Amino acid sequence: MNSKDPEAMLAARDARYWQEAVDLPSFRELMKAKKKLLVPMVLLYFGAFMGMTLLAGYGGNFMTQKISGAFNMAYLLVLGCYFMCWILGLVYVRIANRDFDAMAARAIEELKNTRRQA
Repeated sequence: MNSKDPEAMLAARDARYWQEAVDLPSFRELMKAKKKLLVPMVLLYFGAFMGMTLLAGYGGNFMTQKISGAFNMAYLLVLGCYFMCWILGLVYVRIANRDFDAMAARAIEELKNTRRQA
């Protein structure tokens, strides 16, 4: 790699910039808050989806129970997973707009301040 290669120089500069951002306490706080929200959401969805999948494979009698007409438990569980995805997505967006955006703005401002001082 040529030391005068503009792409390599930009990549190195960007890597340093992002490392500075990742090292900021406000950025770490943001990532910790996101993880605190996302891990339970992912586990909830994964558990529900795997439960439905296992029921589809091993709980044939349960899944074929009629609810109304041709509508059975399998349809109900699939619809439940579908709605759960929408609800989890809406909850995430609401919390992200309320909390994460403000935290990200603080992290950006902190990064700008540290770069001005350097």
